[in-house]
Amino acid sequence: MSSAKCLSPKYGSDSDLVITKDKDAPCREAILTRQKRKRADEDMSTLISSELKTFKTEILELLQTWRSEDEGKHKKWESTLSEIKSTTQDLEKAMNFISTVHDEMCIRLNNLEEKTKVQDEVISALKNEVEHLQRETRKSVLEIRNVPVEPNENKTTLGTAVIALCKTIKSDVSASEIKGIYRIPGKRDAVKPLIVELTTKESKLSILTAAKNYNKSNKSVKLNASHMGLKQTTPIYVSDHLTPLANRLFFLARDLVKSQLFKYCWTTNGKIFVKKNDEASAVLIQSESQITQLKSA
Repeated sequence: MSSAKCLSPKYGSDSDLVITKDKDAPCREAILTRQKRKRADEDMSTLISSELKTFKTEILELLQTWRSEDEGKHKKWESTLSEIKSTTQDLEKAMNFISTVHDEMCIRLNNLEEKTKVQDEVISALKNEVEHLQRETRKSVLEIRNVPVEPNENKTTLGTAVIALCKTIKSDVSASEIKGIYRIPGKRDAVKPLIVELTTKESKLSILTAAKNYNKSNKSVKLNASHMGLKQTTPIYVSDHLTPLANRLFFLARDLVKSQLFKYCWTTNGKIFVKKNDEASAVLIQSESQITQLKSA
């Protein structure tokens, strides 16, 4: 009804017109309000649609950015994994190579140890053989230590001194049984030992036994240089002419007596013996390790 009224023709006097105009004003305002509201709704819808589009665009761009970043990360991870895989393969190859080399070195080392063991056995056997030969060649050789050097000393004067010693100790060895006599090399200022080569082992044993018995019987005045016809009274010592190895063993064996672990230490035919006491059996010394064991026993 109100719409019809608002659309009725307008005619009549001016006052009617004014009245009619005043009567239609609410209709027009309502129409304008609805139009404004409709326009506002349309504007709001357009704005929302625009904002939605903008939001959608932003979301899409953000998702695209994330996707690009993820793809970049994935590519980077794939590259890193590829490098790690390559490095791992290289390490595996290196480890396999090292393992192979290690196995080869172990085999070589075992072979060398076996060869060294065999060589040590051969060397030990050769040393024993040389020691045996040296002892054989010295069976008839004795050594007199601490004999003073006389002016113009020679083989004749030394032979005369040895014969004088034999007479003193009552050994029946004659000058004809002395095959050779000389001093062995040594330090310049030291008194070099006198080496006496005899024709037989029995002659050597005769002098050694007689010298030992003399010292036992004459403890207050043991053998000295005067007993060889020399002017000095320097103590002298008559013994086997030991090999370098036997001499070393004899030196170490005497420490057993000095430390009172053994009572006696002596040499016979180039061999070294020790004895704990008068009732004990003699022990043949054959190596330094044996002496070490005797010390710790």
